[in-house]
Amino acid sequence: MFARGAAVALVQPQWYRHGLGRALWGRGNASRWPGGLCGAVDNALNLSLCSALLRRRFGAPKFRRDIEGLELVWKKAMELGEDLEPKSSEERLEELSLEKKRLEGPSQEYGNAKRQRLKSIKNIQKITKSMKMVSAAKYARAERELKPARVYGTGALSLYEKAEIKAPEDKKKHLLIGVSSDRGLCGAIHTSIAKTLKNEITNLSNAGKEVMVVGVGDKIRGLLQRTHGNYFLVTFKEVGRRPPSFGDASAIALELLNSGFEFDEGSVIYNRFRSVISYKTDEKPIFSFETVAGSESLSIYDDIDADVLRNYQEFTLANILYYSLKESTTSEQSARMTAMDNASKNASEMIDKLTLTFNRTRQAVITKELIEIISGAAAL
Repeated sequence: MFARGAAVALVQPQWYRHGLGRALWGRGNASRWPGGLCGAVDNALNLSLCSALLRRRFGAPKFRRDIEGLELVWKKAMELGEDLEPKSSEERLEELSLEKKRLEGPSQEYGNAKRQRLKSIKNIQKITKSMKMVSAAKYARAERELKPARVYGTGALSLYEKAEIKAPEDKKKHLLIGVSSDRGLCGAIHTSIAKTLKNEITNLSNAGKEVMVVGVGDKIRGLLQRTHGNYFLVTFKEVGRRPPSFGDASAIALELLNSGFEFDEGSVIYNRFRSVISYKTDEKPIFSFETVAGSESLSIYDDIDADVLRNYQEFTLANILYYSLKESTTSEQSARMTAMDNASKNASEMIDKLTLTFNRTRQAVITKELIEIISGAAAL
């Protein structure tokens, strides 16, 4: 666009004296708008009548027909500008900027939200893949150590099976030991133990027995604290961070014997490992020394000293706990490995869908801007 003074200098010698130039440029009494009619039309309609008249193919008017044509343009512009409010270029640019922000705001905000969500899912996928690899290594080690540990479990129960040891009906104290761990993200490993404990507590309480619960692992206490918190005798933490050893099982057994709760019989509830994708919640019985010593079928063993029987009973309790810890650890690592694998696959699917949606949204915005540019260029 030419400067206003330059435009006047070009056209004044031929037709400024006719009064049309003064009307167009706002110099004289013929102007109805601040800044001249051309300024009003330019500000209101975003059209540059001055630059249109001074294009290369137009030139300055020299003949009467050119002046008559300009008068017709001036009259038409006056008719179009009657209902328009005069606004400055700064006001018009500000309105256009606000309108652009209003139109682009939702789409831009939507794109930023999609981009942030996509970034979060990618970060989570990295974590799940790393946890899957760590769980796979721990699972391989736990499975190797489980085979010899099962010998301890089956051998410890042979005395109870052959001697047919059962608690008398008048004995009312029952101990429940739930084996879990301190870590999650392993499917329904902990909830299955909690569900079995709830059912056992309900059944034993309805039968009139005094029930106490021992939690091996902090997760089991968190699941039962609100509804069955008064049943807990003791809780063992820092379980599952390292592979369980026989020393850990011995420490738990010793703490149970020194807890002051003289139970008659009990149950160890744990998850028995079956395969990489399968486990089963199972339980093993435990008995106190008095219950074992008072069994009628114990006579099949010749001359068992009381001290020997007590030592054997404590060793049997530690063996059963060690076997349960090994089974639970293997089940937990396999379940966590499977859960992290499924989470990684789900994250990949979500990333693909979000990437497709984000690209479609971005292309729609680009197409819209191109259409606006082409339409604006065609209007000029």
